[in-house]
Amino acid sequence: ELRIENYSVALNKWFSVVVFSPKKGQFVTITEDITERKRVDEKLRESEIRFREFFATSRDCVFITTQSGKWIDFNDAAVEMFGYDSREELFYVPISSLYLNPSERSKVLDAIVKQGYVQEYPVQLKRKDGVILDVLITAEDRMSADGTNKEYFGTIRNITARKQAEDTLKAKTALLEAQANATSEGILVIDENNKRVFINQRMIALFNVPADILANEDDTALLDFVMNLTKFPEQFIEKVAYL
Repeated sequence: ELRIENYSVALNKWFSVVVFSPKKGQFVTITEDITERKRVDEKLRESEIRFREFFATSRDCVFITTQSGKWIDFNDAAVEMFGYDSREELFYVPISSLYLNPSERSKVLDAIVKQGYVQEYPVQLKRKDGVILDVLITAEDRMSADGTNKEYFGTIRNITARKQAEDTLKAKTALLEAQANATSEGILVIDENNKRVFINQRMIALFNVPADILANEDDTALLDFVMNLTKFPEQFIEKVAYL
């Protein structure tokens, strides 16, 4: 039996040709149009190349794991993120032990089961040296190539530095607001679009601003209320805008 695949330029198609001899002196030829299969194979090959390029170059941890919590594969960024000395060392580390709270992995998997995936799911992991990492996990499940086991694949983005910066900003903002609320002067801050940025408690008390106006998302009502109580509203709004 002879089996060949051939591309016809004239027809712009791929064909599979099988030639065999059922008995001496006889030959049978079977031709099959395999153009669609070839196109699918090419798309899969291109997809695999793109995935491998992403796998190798992504600064996020890219992973494939088993349902039981063992590594199948991961990129070099994972080794750096978790602070291990080599791929071999990290490969034998159970996935659940990388969670600050090991039971948190079950919650991630449950979320994937319920909705088919998780996107930027916030959890805390830990490095080999014990340093806590704030991360976002994006993942989904699939069956293994042989169809016998479930696998999980996705990315882990380290947002520790961003989270620390946000916490620092929140702390500074809280301190400034506390100082502003402690002053005897009324403070109202608006942006270039006349949107309220901040109003301290003294300002609310001085003008006796109603709660419904404070709760109104449209700051026009607040500005109108305050301006109507001032002697020179145009000058007031100019000074507030200037500050």
